[in-house]
Amino acid sequence: MKRNSIEKAIILSFIIICPFFQGMYFYHQVYLAGAFLLVVLTYYIIINKSIKFEKSINNVCILIGIILYFASTFYAVDKGMAVMGFLKVLVVYIFYLVMMQTNIDKRDYMNAISYSGTIISVIALSAFFIPYLQEMFVQKGRLGSFFQYPNTFAVFILISIIIMISKEKIQTYDYLAIMIMWTCFLLTFSRSMYIIGIGALLIVIIYDRKKIKHLVPFILLGTLLWYIIIISVDISYVFNRIEETSIKTSEWLTRLLYYKDSISIMKDHPFGTGHLGYYYIQRIYQTGASYYVKYIHSNVLQIVMDIGIVGFVLVGLYFMRNIFNRKLSFYNKLILFIIFGHGAVDFDFQFLVIGFCIVIIVFIDKDKMKTININRECSILIISIFLTSYIYMALSSYYAYAGENEKSLYMYPYNTEAKIDLAKYYKQMKPEKAYELADWVIENNQYAIDAYIIKRDIDYKNWELEKAYISAEKLINLNPLSITHLEKYSTILLDLANENLSNNSNDEALEQLEQIFEIPYRLNKLAKERLTDYNVKHIPRLYMSKKLTEIYDSAKKLYDKIINLT
Repeated sequence: MKRNSIEKAIILSFIIICPFFQGMYFYHQVYLAGAFLLVVLTYYIIINKSIKFEKSINNVCILIGIILYFASTFYAVDKGMAVMGFLKVLVVYIFYLVMMQTNIDKRDYMNAISYSGTIISVIALSAFFIPYLQEMFVQKGRLGSFFQYPNTFAVFILISIIIMISKEKIQTYDYLAIMIMWTCFLLTFSRSMYIIGIGALLIVIIYDRKKIKHLVPFILLGTLLWYIIIISVDISYVFNRIEETSIKTSEWLTRLLYYKDSISIMKDHPFGTGHLGYYYIQRIYQTGASYYVKYIHSNVLQIVMDIGIVGFVLVGLYFMRNIFNRKLSFYNKLILFIIFGHGAVDFDFQFLVIGFCIVIIVFIDKDKMKTININRECSILIISIFLTSYIYMALSSYYAYAGENEKSLYMYPYNTEAKIDLAKYYKQMKPEKAYELADWVIENNQYAIDAYIIKRDIDYKNWELEKAYISAEKLINLNPLSITHLEKYSTILLDLANENLSNNSNDEALEQLEQIFEIPYRLNKLAKERLTDYNVKHIPRLYMSKKLTEIYDSAKKLYDKIINLT
């Protein structure tokens, strides 16, 4: 009995603590969590001399998804980053496996989430009055708390609120916690979550009317506290964000462009692009706006971008099966609607705490549990390999997180992001080293725009015009909507033409000038193909800029000069 209590305390403490580590967003945090869970899993295998396994559609959906993430490491846009992504998503399944081994009640797991939400909310509220915490927890007047991303923080807090409301007997202190969490929820100023949150509360009030008497007053008190804080710390300017809530808002329209452009990516990459593949290739396909985002702002589409169309089928099957699962309560299904509803327009799944929440809410079907006798020594050996890998990768990715990229790459040389950051750092002080790093990045990822920029700029500075031209041409193809890259490309062409003229290579000079003359037609074609009527902020300037016009005029004069010479 005592042993069970200790096990329960350890696992529930893990759930409570995880959201404090930025919602398990960064690699090193996730890998450490994975290492801890593997230790727990090993403990259960040793004690039980077997492993429990759920034979269900839910398990099959998650397991196939994990296998597809592993498979993507062989064909991903960036195989090194795909390995890191696979190890990240695998942690959710390891957590799922650990849950299968325990006898902890579902309500205890759910309570751990709401306790964590309450503690975080109390600390987060103090951020508006403590400057040090405000720098960490508040982003542009919006409360992001430990997550440092207001939208996903709002999702987590709303999950915690619904879990607390779902209790059969709600105590006064529970209502106080709901009030505090509701205040924090409002302080996120998340427009989409405002709609979802208010809608969820209205559904709760309609469904469970007996809770209206106490719930509504505390929600109103939380709203009042929200208003008092806004006035006290003078962040009323954030109200403008709420007033702009409309489907015609630039931010919403830009996201619609992400989704529309992703269709072309799906056609070219039906099996996905691997972890962060979308991040590297998005600008080839973008239309209507010069956007650049790490994730597509849609959990479902992000999974499609990562592992292909099969991923969409898996998510749909998992969601639909559990929404119509009679064993799930009304409140469980409401939470799933909240998670998947907001996830349709944001990247909440990148915070692994949300993945943990989904697994906890859906939980384990005890009727479908099977005990499998396994070879303990063999199992422990396999787990030990993964455990060592997680600890090793946690240290490597922490070095990258801390800016110690040399140490990070010494341990794991396939971290493209760390290598690019290091190349940027060396670009001025050690250009040879930066160039070497950029070459390595391109060898492993032909879409890494930053690496081509480094090579182009270093070659141009060293007057290696032929090499600079190769990188410049690659850049205008990888990022066709960038006028800046096109200006640099034109500058290099003009310099090449002048150099060839001085070397009496007139034919080559004329070829380069003709390439410059093609630019207006290129821009006109791009404008017809890529511009949309979406009213967004970053509409690309697909016309001849002042600099491009100057280069074009200079090219015409040089062309006439060469013609007269011949």
